[in-house]
Amino acid sequence: MTPTPATMTVNWIANFAGSHRVCWRLGPSGPYDCSTVVVCAGGGNPCQAVIPIMVENNACAPSTFEGYVQATCEPLASLSGRTPFAVVFNPVPACNKYDVTCANVSVAGFTITDPGSGYLVGSNPAVTISGGGGSGALADCVVGDGGVKTWTITNGGAGYNGGGSATFLNVPAVPLVGIGSGAFFDVTVTAGVVTGLVLVTPGVDFVVTDTFEFNNVDLGGTGAGVIITVDSLNTGEIESVTLLNPGSAYTSVPVGTVDNPPALGTLATVTVLLADCTGFDFGLDCDGNAIGVVADEPLGFVYKKCSAVAPTPGSEWTVALNGCCYDCINATFSGNSTNVNISYTDCTTGELVTVLLVSGIPQTICVVNNSWYWDPAITVLVATAPCP
Repeated sequence: MTPTPATMTVNWIANFAGSHRVCWRLGPSGPYDCSTVVVCAGGGNPCQAVIPIMVENNACAPSTFEGYVQATCEPLASLSGRTPFAVVFNPVPACNKYDVTCANVSVAGFTITDPGSGYLVGSNPAVTISGGGGSGALADCVVGDGGVKTWTITNGGAGYNGGGSATFLNVPAVPLVGIGSGAFFDVTVTAGVVTGLVLVTPGVDFVVTDTFEFNNVDLGGTGAGVIITVDSLNTGEIESVTLLNPGSAYTSVPVGTVDNPPALGTLATVTVLLADCTGFDFGLDCDGNAIGVVADEPLGFVYKKCSAVAPTPGSEWTVALNGCCYDCINATFSGNSTNVNISYTDCTTGELVTVLLVSGIPQTICVVNNSWYWDPAITVLVATAPCP
């Protein structure tokens, strides 16, 4: 930071005609500079002193110059006849620190915590979404109609994926016995054998003991003998939840309640999942370099960046000016479990810097206060001001 020449003007009413000393200092302690002497007309007329000073326009806090005016007929050490004054200099730093917080989001979807039972096929009970500070989210449920719920791999086959191992996504089931349709699975092949299934879409019109397989081409090559037997179905259960409107401005997780409980059966329960705040172009750093597009982040996440211009993200984010980018401290960072990247604003250049933090090896860095952000595996151990 480079001090800039300025002037401090002190005005007062002088009753004494003659020389007056103007003594001043920066802050509340230390010696006074009494080198400024002016002659006043006295008799209750105004008098003025213009004093050259040095100020730091890129400081993060105001500077207060304080002092007093005293007729020179009084000894310098005398406390008699002193008229105190204070002048505050408010800096206008070229680069500011902004906290950008993911403050409100929409609903992204649901997790079925209990599918319930006894719901009528086609009834599509609605989900009431309440609380969370937002509004407008709507959803309803799809009731299972003979979809696969559990299964047994009767014969895993051989030779799939050329005898290798891989997971194939959203593979359609091919009925061998029965008329069920629309079931899709993520299929794991280990050493050419089908070893694991994850249900993606349960389908409809299956019957317990129905069997199905997968096309060889869907599992990466030739093979034979895979047979999967249906063990149970999800008829009358909540199969999925369809989001009709994501709503907006949710500041916490709302509660989702499945409406119209069945007369015979059990009530289904769901958990609401929130979306992330949409990423945005943060703009320029203190040197006019592009910071770049920041990623989507969950509710409560805070970006801390230094920029000459306030960022303009979407309405999901709040932007708060949190000081300037010349307030430097020594911060010590330590990785808790793994090597991770830490980003911060450099005190010397004002630029965004990203470094690799090696797990178990603390690093002490002179950084702009509160400008850092990191993977949750990092801990700020020590933060003390100032640093060179």
